[in-house]
Amino acid sequence: MDTWHSTGGYNVLFRTDCVPYMYSRLMYTNGGGHFDLVYADMLYDDFDFDRWLPLCRELLADTGSIFVQTDYRSVAELKLYLDNLFGKKNFVNWIVWPYDWGGRPKNAFGRKHDDILWYAKTSDYVFYPEHVQIPKKTTGSVLNPSGRDTKTPTDVWTDVGNFHTMSSERVSGTKWQKPERLVRRIVEAVTERGGTILDPFVGSGTTVAVSMKTGRKSVGCEIDKDIFKNAKERLKELDNELYKQF
Repeated sequence: MDTWHSTGGYNVLFRTDCVPYMYSRLMYTNGGGHFDLVYADMLYDDFDFDRWLPLCRELLADTGSIFVQTDYRSVAELKLYLDNLFGKKNFVNWIVWPYDWGGRPKNAFGRKHDDILWYAKTSDYVFYPEHVQIPKKTTGSVLNPSGRDTKTPTDVWTDVGNFHTMSSERVSGTKWQKPERLVRRIVEAVTERGGTILDPFVGSGTTVAVSMKTGRKSVGCEIDKDIFKNAKERLKELDNELYKQF
């Protein structure tokens, strides 16, 4: 199994199916919860929920959360599955990430958003709204009696946007890459520095990159050899950049 880890070993990338890794992790920890956050962008990955989602739940700390990102193809059945797995009482948010690029169908409205379902493992989950504040549009006006110039985002993330095709974070040859700004909001909303993150479908390595930049610890699994290679090169370059700062 090919692996890569950052300087210090706090962020690790495995070229493997996520399921064997999660099983081994459960055995290593004697079944105890470990991760503060699981972020799973399963848009075009494993729709066999029974195969991997129960393992994600077991690996979460009691104060942890899971964010599962998908779209219209599976969000309805995914919501029902997660309600059953985590319990409806532990459903926190249905987040919509809208975007407006690409072509338009001629026989329907354009499908231009992803769905992100947030569930907590228990009612003791943590949330740090102060980490993810955004500017208020009413700052300095009579419509802002509190005087605050920031607010907590709603569950429709219109302000996140996407990166352009020539962005420096774009990884060539990788489809469905998510912008760091999107993943960073999730990471900072439910973890603090030193927190632990698992991404079972890490793809281009965005979750690990965000973890490295924000002082978290992360594990990413990617089964595709070429995608893994591209992600590893991206993270190696980032690790060298960050190491030079010290």
